[in-house]
Parts: sequence; structure tokens; C-alpha cells
Amino acid sequence: SVAAGNKAQFFGLTQTIKYRVSPLDIKFKNVLKRTFDLVFSVAVILMFMSWVVPLLALLICLDSKGPVFFIQKRPGRDGKIFPCIKFRSMTVNNNTEKVALRNDARTTSVGKYIRKTSMDELPQFFNVFFGHMSVVGPRPNLTSQNDHYQLRRCMPGGCLRLNSRDA
Repeated sequence: SVAAGNKAQFFGLTQTIKYRVSPLDIKFKNVLKRTFDLVFSVAVILMFMSWVVPLLALLICLDSKGPVFFIQKRPGRDGKIFPCIKFRSMTVNNNTEKVALRNDARTTSVGKYIRKTSMDELPQFFNVFFGHMSVVGPRPNLTSQNDHYQLRRCMPGGCLRLNSRDA
């Protein structure tokens, strides 16, 4: 039997129990974090992205054919899938679940710069605004990696890498 308030989950034949309580389980802290996310994302969208998005869109269009934005399905809170928005930094291809490496041949000229400066991540402030993501917290992983990372989150000593550009 599982203690009251804890949730048992199975990963294959391994049963895990959530034994840690998150600070965000307190409603006031959750509202405070969401308020911060809204205020911060609106500020970034209005003051920074209002002029950066058209500029980067033009550069991306001049550099390679294809859409300006790359939209990829990512698992969010409680495993709910959401569309993660990024600037397209690679040539259009069907291999969207393959992790990009530092010198990936699929990366465009403009893409190398926007990936190096993490500007390709700027459209994710729209995800923050819509409540799909948070400014502070772990980066949503690829759906193909979800089972691996779900297991790691439950294991003692496991942690998520916050800087995704280490590969």
C-alpha cells in the first residue's frame, strides 16, 4: 500500500513512489510563480521580441527555405503534450526527434549563430505566456526521451541538465 498523498507509478517492472513534496504544491506559491511568468514573458515579448522577431525572421528566410518557426511537440506538466515554439535553426527535415549536436550538418549559417547565442529559444516566451512552460524550471525534453527522463527524475541523486547545449 502507498502512503496517503503519495502516487505510485510503474516504469516497466519498477514501481516508484513520489516521496517529495514540491514547494509549488502550495497554491499561493504556484499563483506567485505563474504571475511572475506572465509579467516577465509579456515584458520580453513587448520590449525585446517586438523588434527581434522580424529581424531574425528576415535573416532566417534569406538564409534558407522553409518556415521561420520550428514547432515541436514536447511533454509538459503531468505529461500533457504542448507545441514548443523555436526559431528554425536547421534545414527542413523529417528527423525532428534526433538530438542536434554542436556541429550538426543540418544547421544553417544563421542557425549556428542563433543556437550559439540561444536566440532560437526566444519564441518559447510565447509558451511561457500561454502557460505551457515556465521561465524557471527544467527544460522540456523530447517526447522520444520522455520515458528515460521520467525514470531519472524518480531515482535518488538524478537531476536534469539545465544547459541543453552541452552535447
